[in-house]
Amino acid sequence: MNDAKDYKRLLGFLRPHWKLLLIAFLVMIGYSVLNGASPMAVIPFVDNIVSGNKIVLNDNPHIPQFLLSLVDVINSMPQMQLFKAILLFFFIAYTLTNVFTFFQNFLMFKLGEKVIRDIKDALYKKMLSLSMSFYSKNPTATLMSRITYDTNIIRESMTTGLLDLILRPLEIICLTFFMISIVMFTKVPVKFILTSAVLFPCILLPAMLLGKQLRKLSKRSQEKMGGINTILFEIMTGIRIVKAFSMQDYEYNKFKEQNQLFYKIQVKTAKKDQIISPLNEITSSLYLVLVLLLASGQMFNGTLSFGAVSAFILGIFLMLKPIKRLSKVYTIIQKGLAAATRIFEILDTDIEIKERSEAIVLNEIKDNISFNNIDFKYNDEVILKGFDLEVKKGEIVAIVGPSGAGKTTLINLIPRFYDPISGNITVDGV
Repeated sequence: MNDAKDYKRLLGFLRPHWKLLLIAFLVMIGYSVLNGASPMAVIPFVDNIVSGNKIVLNDNPHIPQFLLSLVDVINSMPQMQLFKAILLFFFIAYTLTNVFTFFQNFLMFKLGEKVIRDIKDALYKKMLSLSMSFYSKNPTATLMSRITYDTNIIRESMTTGLLDLILRPLEIICLTFFMISIVMFTKVPVKFILTSAVLFPCILLPAMLLGKQLRKLSKRSQEKMGGINTILFEIMTGIRIVKAFSMQDYEYNKFKEQNQLFYKIQVKTAKKDQIISPLNEITSSLYLVLVLLLASGQMFNGTLSFGAVSAFILGIFLMLKPIKRLSKVYTIIQKGLAAATRIFEILDTDIEIKERSEAIVLNEIKDNISFNNIDFKYNDEVILKGFDLEVKKGEIVAIVGPSGAGKTTLINLIPRFYDPISGNITVDGV
């Protein structure tokens, strides 16, 4: 299995809808910038409003002039006026963030549904073109499961999964930029950034380790669902036979066994999926304790701003959300890839019965149909061997023989539902 290749192929279905994706991407940028800038407002709130002090920048000569001017304005504002300004900033930022959230979610949902529609169309079109031998090897209900159940699993990877795959890195980039700015322009130690660099791999690692297992479980789940659908289809279409031979208990036990196996796979999947979040929460709380311990000495002796530390910690915790979502999206994509692999198997299936470009159009039979030295087999079972037959127009021929002798096969060969292994069938000598 080639994850990157399969996912790249899956993303290829986005190409016709690139304009919608571009609009959603621009909305995500707006959301990420607002979300990343929000921790900065904590510094004047804690230092100027709560503590009654002034914002103090470090001696970095590269601090932009607009930032120095902004800090002077904030430090010179009366507390009540500054408090109202901060509240107004939070209100505007919160409102715009939610507006952006609505549009990005809606646009990505619409995009995902378009992709799923296109996949279903392509899958159905391919199924219509495949030879009868394909349908002989694959149960009808299993194929129905591919176009219903499997595509629904892909839907999550192309809506929620794709949204997180684009949005969360943008959030991390914006938050990282503002957090580095806090470290560069205030007295927050650089070691805080280094500790956060250790935190993020610890959060992503469990998802990376469990992702492959979840993909295998998801594929087994999809296969088992196909088996259940096959049983249901056989029962619904053959219920007269089941009742005529009093097979209700047998069929019930067969379904119950398959349903129990599906249940066990689902529970095992949920167990591995749900353990990721608690592990992330434990890692995050340990990081918070570590940062506060590192900063406690400088905060209590007055050399480190409570506002700057609070903004940095808030930025870290805001960054934990996209990182956790990225760890979650990895498992979502793995499940989607398992379903995509099953769908690609059908899309990549060769069409055995191919029409020649110079094929002659048959309007009517004028003389005869001839079977000339026909060999044919299903899988490894030989059905016809060196078979010859000529049937004149208007002639009635009765073909008799035991079940499996090839009577139906002969009829299926005429409209080219199948091709013989050797020999040929001619109509009027053609």
